[in-house]
Amino acid sequence: MSPVTITDSLKRYVGSLISPDQSTSRYYTSARRSLNGTIYDTISKLQYRIWQPEFLSGTGNAVFPILTYADYSLLKAELQARGIITTGSSVQTLYEQGIKASIDTYNFIAKEAIVDQYVPTTAGEVTAYLNASNVQFNPSKALEQIIIQEYLNYFKQPNEVWALIKRTGMPNTSTALKLEAPTRNGGIPLTMPRRIVLPTPSANNLNYNNQLSALNQMKQDPDFGASESDIQGRIWWDKK
Repeated sequence: MSPVTITDSLKRYVGSLISPDQSTSRYYTSARRSLNGTIYDTISKLQYRIWQPEFLSGTGNAVFPILTYADYSLLKAELQARGIITTGSSVQTLYEQGIKASIDTYNFIAKEAIVDQYVPTTAGEVTAYLNASNVQFNPSKALEQIIIQEYLNYFKQPNEVWALIKRTGMPNTSTALKLEAPTRNGGIPLTMPRRIVLPTPSANNLNYNNQLSALNQMKQDPDFGASESDIQGRIWWDKK
């Protein structure tokens, strides 16, 4: 992928706008965005080779993590911060272990995928990140900090990001890592779906009775929603 030119000297990735009211194009070509006083002349595309190593004749290997040490450490940090478990390690130690492991994991993914212009993260850069103002461990904001790092760690696993936001309500418009509040049609707020539309069993399906029984069983949950088409209904683990 050809490098892009942006006015921000950090040359960091800046994603597209998510609110239909603010987005005028589906694609990022010729995009313009102002963020924290900086005008970006290009909103960069994702590095496709992280997902598709053969992109533009690439010859790397795809890595799709299921459960990593970073996941494990950050989940333990969250559970301990909530007072649910005791691990023998401090919340701060688990938090920092998770961050370091996440960076190591993405370095490995990028190396295996032969990502264009890939440069490994240095130990100094990791230390600087851990000491950054919104990242440096703060006991009074521990839960928020941990969940933000879980969110970043799931960059390659969008379904886990969806589950994380449903489960914790973070990140949101008030956290250190702020998510936009999407709107459409002149400011009408958009609410994130809590589940996909469930299929209505077909009487012609040989498994119809079992499917109908399973659906009726789920409908006994008062939080299931108005119908199988209710995208704000909750699946079994999605508790209030």
